[in-house]
Amino acid sequence: ALSNMNLLNLDTNSWINFVGNIVTFLMPFLFGIYLVVKGQTSLGALFAIVQLANSFINPILFILDDRSKLSTTKKIVEKVNDFLDKETDQENSKAVSLQDLQVEDLILKRDGKQLATGIDLNIKSGKKIAVIGPSGAGKSTLLQFLLYGKYGKAEAIRLNDKRVKAGTFPDLFSYASQAPVIFADSLLFNLTLGKNISREKVEEVCDKLDLNGLIKEKGFDYQLGEAADKLSGGQLARIELARAILMERPVLLLDEINASLDKKTSDIIHQYLLAANLTFIEVIHHYEEDELKQYDEILDLKDYI
Repeated sequence: ALSNMNLLNLDTNSWINFVGNIVTFLMPFLFGIYLVVKGQTSLGALFAIVQLANSFINPILFILDDRSKLSTTKKIVEKVNDFLDKETDQENSKAVSLQDLQVEDLILKRDGKQLATGIDLNIKSGKKIAVIGPSGAGKSTLLQFLLYGKYGKAEAIRLNDKRVKAGTFPDLFSYASQAPVIFADSLLFNLTLGKNISREKVEEVCDKLDLNGLIKEKGFDYQLGEAADKLSGGQLARIELARAILMERPVLLLDEINASLDKKTSDIIHQYLLAANLTFIEVIHHYEEDELKQYDEILDLKDYI
């Protein structure tokens, strides 16, 4: 919408300037030359006419330009208001609870290619599930299907024994990935997204994720705009993971969260995740066999290709 607005503004301004130059300069100038040739006016009067025409027309051109900008931003304003209305609806909606989420006979497809098929998934409160498999099997795509209902089709989905449509329960999940999303705002905002979460709770989660050193050094008011590149990839990944946990949604979807972490930090974080009263599905690319034994269930997508 912004791109279309800029193109329309450029096109409109070009036409306004073109017409304005004809009206304010070319037409008065040609008419004045005609009068000078006929001896009906002087050359000085000609320049005065052109100057007066500019003084009269230029304010009109500014008004037309501003009106064009207002009209082209109308659709963007409507979209912003629509998003704000949806946010208000979400804040007023009841929290989603989880006793059991069942996905039956799921087929994953992406870019016209069929990936894993016949997947049955049963997520219960408190359950820890590891998703493994070869590259291209659909591990990350599985998380996208759960979040948005995209890239796949299931025979049936039941949430707390009630049949639901794919993509209609995004508030059930929090998401953290190997490519963290960081906002140009304070460290505290990036952890809470502006939600009213107690400082003690934020500090508790950050301590579990080995972020307490960063907080002591930088403080919660540290701005993560252009300064975000001064933090390590592991720190940014842990900030996003802490944010996902602090949202306190029923299920965490974790996509290769240890990609930017050293082995020691990854072990500390997973000890916390596996021992805490959390429900999560974690996509894992690199692992030791002994590490998988700590999960309640292993979903190996190579069995569904």
